[in-house]
Amino acid sequence: MSVELIYNSPIYLVARAVRLCTGTIGKMDSTMESIGLKDKKVIEERILQRGKDFDPLNPPHESVLEHAVYTFDMDMSRAVLQQLARHRIASPSVESTRWALKRVLKNVSEDNVDSLFVHTGDTEVDASVKAQVWKVAKWSNAPKGERKPNDIIKYAIPDAFITKVQWTVNARSIRNWFALRTSNHALWEIRDIAYQMVDMLPEDHKFLFSDRIHER
Repeated sequence: MSVELIYNSPIYLVARAVRLCTGTIGKMDSTMESIGLKDKKVIEERILQRGKDFDPLNPPHESVLEHAVYTFDMDMSRAVLQQLARHRIASPSVESTRWALKRVLKNVSEDNVDSLFVHTGDTEVDASVKAQVWKVAKWSNAPKGERKPNDIIKYAIPDAFITKVQWTVNARSIRNWFALRTSNHALWEIRDIAYQMVDMLPEDHKFLFSDRIHER
């Protein structure tokens, strides 16, 4: 699995939204390049409500966090892709089996077949997945008159098969993502991806999420 942060909006947009809502834009000390100490304190105290018990009559106004978005390029198994779909306030673009499968499987060999699927560490399971990938590749690379269509072949792709995803998510949603996916209860692969995402975040953005990230 691999993760790359290819875009993030400036945290300035969150600070400005907070200041606009409170009528204090004139007190901003942030720039498009960095968050100011005063604005950071306002976000932590008023929006994240750090150090306070949850009060249903005065809940945190986390909607301002939606102004910050992050776009990641990720390689993951199709098993994790199914879980990604549960995070609805996000925009995934997924490598198409209809259009890309033949290209992905075109040059399958003993040297690279293992890179096409996520290994579980279970010898029997991994051997079964490898055999299935070989079978799918054989169908995909058959002569034109004998080749099965991708829309049929894809039903035989194992869940361990790796696919590419571009995922755009806002800061409010990614707080929920980290709370669920850095937990020891999360699937090991998605937890590894979540921690890679943590490591990719700009340092001055990480305070937005620190109370939602479980210890490794």
